[in-house]
Amino acid sequence: AWHRQSWVTWSMKTGLSVETIESLWHIAMGPGSEDQRDQGIETIDTQTLRSRKQILFVVSAGNGHCLHIFVFGNDGRKKNPVWQISELPDGSGGICHEQMLAYPTAYARSQGDIVVQVPTGAAWVTWKRDDPNGAYPISTALLLYTYRWNGTGYKLAATEKVVTHNTKTLNPEKCTMGTPCGQ
Repeated sequence: AWHRQSWVTWSMKTGLSVETIESLWHIAMGPGSEDQRDQGIETIDTQTLRSRKQILFVVSAGNGHCLHIFVFGNDGRKKNPVWQISELPDGSGGICHEQMLAYPTAYARSQGDIVVQVPTGAAWVTWKRDDPNGAYPISTALLLYTYRWNGTGYKLAATEKVVTHNTKTLNPEKCTMGTPCGQ
């Protein structure tokens, strides 16, 4: 009952039937999930992977707002996921919210890749190279895990750490492991 309104809302947003969304929800969350209020649908993307007749279905659960990411085939009529992931690729844990950081997200790119974006902590910048006290946090660093379709499933294709912030000139600066900020 608690989740039915969410299913109706997502049905209106995606064009999928309420019954299809409910079915995918039960596959993703398991039996008895309707009584748990700390579980919710984060994303249902019916458009981006449409050329493969796939649906990206992302749910969150638990105190840590942990993501469980599924791709269903045959426009959601295939009951077993084509692909799913609930843990970071390095095996260090779930795709969960860390205290004082933004929530993790997952989305599909137009070329068909799936990106899992995980905030990792403060990114620091030093404006004066010789001043050890001149460093301060500027934003949250993000780890981007990109998964690419290989014909049978999605495989990790790239991992990138990205920090975007505004410099003194207010122009966005992309900072990666190879290009530190403020240099």
